[in-house]
Order: sequence, then structure tokens, then C-alpha cells
Amino acid sequence: MAHDDTSPNSIKPAAIQAIYQGKLSFPLTSIRSIGSTMDWSGGVTESVMRAVAEKLGKVWPAPAADTQPSDRSSTPPLDNYRGNGALPMNQPENISDSENCSIWITNLPPDCTLPLVLSHLRNTGKVFSSHLGQPTYNYDTACAKVVFFDRAGAERALARAGTFEIGGRRPRIRPNRIRKSAVAPSASSRVVQITGPSRVVNFRALSALFQANFFYDLVAVHVTWQRGDAACMVWEFGSYRCQAENAVKVVRAKKHSSKTASGQPSPWDAVDFAWMPDPCAYTPPPAPGHQEHADANIRP
Repeated sequence: MAHDDTSPNSIKPAAIQAIYQGKLSFPLTSIRSIGSTMDWSGGVTESVMRAVAEKLGKVWPAPAADTQPSDRSSTPPLDNYRGNGALPMNQPENISDSENCSIWITNLPPDCTLPLVLSHLRNTGKVFSSHLGQPTYNYDTACAKVVFFDRAGAERALARAGTFEIGGRRPRIRPNRIRKSAVAPSASSRVVQITGPSRVVNFRALSALFQANFFYDLVAVHVTWQRGDAACMVWEFGSYRCQAENAVKVVRAKKHSSKTASGQPSPWDAVDFAWMPDPCAYTPPPAPGHQEHADANIRP
């Protein structure tokens, strides 16, 4: 992108994401890889920022969103939240506190990352969506919103309040005032396994495909095996909603529509996916007597 090209359509998706996440300051000469973003270099001016906001259907400076009224002195607003607050799914639901599956985490260190937050929520419950709010304006701490598939996951996470530290700070966890109800049980999760020809099942090809179609927070990605020209990768996103689910959608669309120039089958035809367990999913402890029964079957 030329430095003086500030039309909305000229702004690269990676730059849009990094800019609107509040990661950048003026003047800017380069963007390092941040989560799912790619390196991009170029000058950023106020006109570029306005173009970014226009492309996102937002305004610049970004307005505060999903701000909790209490703890305002230490809680930054989620003004870098990339969702559309006008959508019905982003509005508070008319449900009781006992049905709310969404939690709000504050007093996180300013350099906190979403993978670090989720690592402290292991064995609580499947994560439907999550978002990290970076420090902005006069707020010197980060915050996070996590929505679980069910109420039990939220309750287990709330029970961990005050039991761990991140970066020398003890996060505060409470119910999110933007209430969200449980999601119907399914095998879907924020973790997707993708298999197929290594020509297309590789980090560069898949990240390019994903970045061209949706915003996402990448927690981890692993190559689980590679045999000949076939490969298997596991992608762990920050959310199922609009991230892992969109990854599956675009892979499926690519698989069904892609053709080579000669009309021959595309390598995408052999690509497949499967849902994998969420590392945050709850695993019940062994039933009483299970270990004793197992030990009884051990012979010298």
C-alpha cells in the first residue's frame, strides 16, 4: 500500500486489525506480527485512521464499548472490540444472573495476552468467545471478556477469582453485565483440526485464507503430523464464535468451489476438518472408587 493511499479499500486487513486494536501510535513505520496479524510497513496518519474506521463501520477515535460501570479507575473500556454492538447477538439478553455464561476479568497486566488469560481458565468450561481489552487512554490495566458455552463453565471460572496471579497482579473475576445464555451442546469448539495436502495445509496458506475472510485471535497452532505430501494441523482460536466457526466455513467453501486453471481437481478437494477438544473444557474428576478398582486389577 502506498503511504499516501488512504482510501478505505486500500487498507490491508492486517493493518486494520492492528490499528483498531489500539496497538499503534503516531508516527508509525512498521507493524510487527500481533496475534493473527501480518507484518505491514507504511506511514499511518489521521486520514488513514479515519479510513480504517470507515471500513469497519466505526468512528475514530473509537468509542468505549461494553464498559463496566464499577472499577472504572482500573478497568479500560473495550474500545478496541471488533464486534458490531448493534447486532442482536451482541446485546444483553433478558436472563437472570444464574443463567449468565459471560464473565468479566479486570486488573490484568498491561502486556497481558489472550493466550495467557485462557491458560488460567483451563478445566473450567468450553469457551464460546473471548476478547482482551488493551489499556487505553487513562487506563493502565487490561481486561477480558469470556463467554462460556454453559453456565457451569462461568461458575467454575468465577470460583477461581483470587486464586492466581498474572504478571504480579491478582485478576478480579465477576459476572459480565452483558449477559449471555448457554449455547446448545455440540462437538463444536474453538479448536479445529485441518488435514490435507501440505501444499495448502500449512501456516502460510491457511493464515492467508483466514486473514482475507475474518478477524481472529490465534492462541496456538501445531503441526501434529506430516507424511509425504499430507499434513495435519490444529488451530486453537480465541473464540468459537466468528473465529473457529468461520475457519470451518471458509475451508469448506474453498473445498467445494476451488478448481485449478485446467479444470482438474484442486488440492483443496482433499482438505478436511474436525472439531477438537477445547483446552479450557471441564474434565470431571474420577468417580469415587475408580482408582481403587483400577489398582485391584494390578498383579505383581
